[in-house]
Amino acid sequence: MKVVTGKVMSCIDRQASGDCAIPGLLLMEDAGQNAWRSFRTLCREKIDKESKLLFVAGKGNNGGDALVMARAAFSEGFTGAKVVLFASENGESVRLHTKICEGYGLKVLCMEGDKLAVQAAISDADVIFDGIAGTGLKGALRPMAAELVRRINESRALKVAVDIPSGLGDDAFPIAGSVIVRADITLTMELPKLPLFSPEGRKLVGRIVVVPVGFPLGLIAEAEAAAEWFVPEEVQVPELAPWAYKNRRGHLLVIGGAPCTDGAPFLCAMSAASSGAGLVTLMLDDEIFARTPPDRSGIMIRRLDPKFAASVDSVVIGPGWGRNEARLAAFDAVVQHAASGVIDADGITLLGMWLNKNGGRLPGKDGSTRWIVTPHPGEASRLAVSLGLCRDIEEARSMLLTRPWELLPPMAERCNGVIVLKSHISHIASPEGGYEIVEGNNPALGTGGSGDVLAGICGTMLMRGEMAAREAALEAVALHQRAGKHAAEKKGFFTAGQLIEFIGIESYRSAAE
Repeated sequence: MKVVTGKVMSCIDRQASGDCAIPGLLLMEDAGQNAWRSFRTLCREKIDKESKLLFVAGKGNNGGDALVMARAAFSEGFTGAKVVLFASENGESVRLHTKICEGYGLKVLCMEGDKLAVQAAISDADVIFDGIAGTGLKGALRPMAAELVRRINESRALKVAVDIPSGLGDDAFPIAGSVIVRADITLTMELPKLPLFSPEGRKLVGRIVVVPVGFPLGLIAEAEAAAEWFVPEEVQVPELAPWAYKNRRGHLLVIGGAPCTDGAPFLCAMSAASSGAGLVTLMLDDEIFARTPPDRSGIMIRRLDPKFAASVDSVVIGPGWGRNEARLAAFDAVVQHAASGVIDADGITLLGMWLNKNGGRLPGKDGSTRWIVTPHPGEASRLAVSLGLCRDIEEARSMLLTRPWELLPPMAERCNGVIVLKSHISHIASPEGGYEIVEGNNPALGTGGSGDVLAGICGTMLMRGEMAAREAALEAVALHQRAGKHAAEKKGFFTAGQLIEFIGIESYRSAAE
């Protein structure tokens, strides 16, 4: 699904009212009515007509949407519904809908004049609908709004954000220390907004429900996308032909391992085999090679020889490998010989060193990249500093957690590789300009070795037909998430080794359908 900035959504709203002659009040009515219906469908078993609903309205369009929702609830028989106005001076639409709510018999309180009554209503509510501020907010909430949000967050009520949690702001996370509504559900209007999907923002929005408003389809189709949002089930790996035996499914080389960290490359290799690679070779230092048992479940073992990278279809370099000058020399040889590859873990630090030393980019093919880089926020922060894109680790980490869409694309372009930022929600940036977000929020996947498993899947997907690196990364991340969900349903929390079994199940199921 297309994700847009607040500015783009405001432009759609203006075009609908201007070019298409749709009155703004009609759009607001549709938004509020549809948001209420979406909430009722989602929470039908959680509330009844005796539930105490509180609709908190700010000065702008979010406030107007909340007031329409309040009237819809009251008309449906939720006679305990109340309205809280943030301010006594409001925009035209909020003033109008306030009068309509009063005409219907809804009790209306104002934060400026009924502070104690508002606090009591918040404490007493079963559900609070947050329509205080929207994407137009710049910086942090002002003190009185921040106080109101603190009260809401302290409440035991179910918290429902209208379009976006108040305080999250327009297209970027506010400054440190900002007060933001911690929503259980976000009813986002027509198209999801970019701030909902930063790693920090995603913690605050709860379940995301997209509410149709009724904008002309042409305006939605023409709107500029900041990103594409996927749930893992929407992304399926390409079908495999019935005759696709091992030589047709590709030969992957995994290079990694050092004393005390030799489990990482084995996890990566087993994951690659389970996700459909036809042949997997694991390349190890002499010391580790000498003590590796011969039976490794079909994984071939070789001593370290970077030139062998030219003999395989793709490589994964870095899991548990270490970082020093000798490794950098081997890294250089692998990059020069490999047709495509995945750079993970210690390989990411080596990539930064290699780019600085050589002043170049990862080699491409026919004008497009054949590399995927898979950092977690810490590794991505170090790489961004190494590339000269941020002053220090603190600045890089802040950007990656609050507005990764500003930092990942230049990182991808500088490296000439697809960057996969691993977190509870995954962001994928391509040097060709694409940006994808894959839903996650599965804490069971946050286990040691899970990233090694993902690297192996990425390596396999790079060998799947003529798939571009960007597509390979997207399908690998989605497969990893689906397997993690399946594993959690069967086992609860799990180890990376246990996850590999479900990688095989999900990969085969997707490829066979």
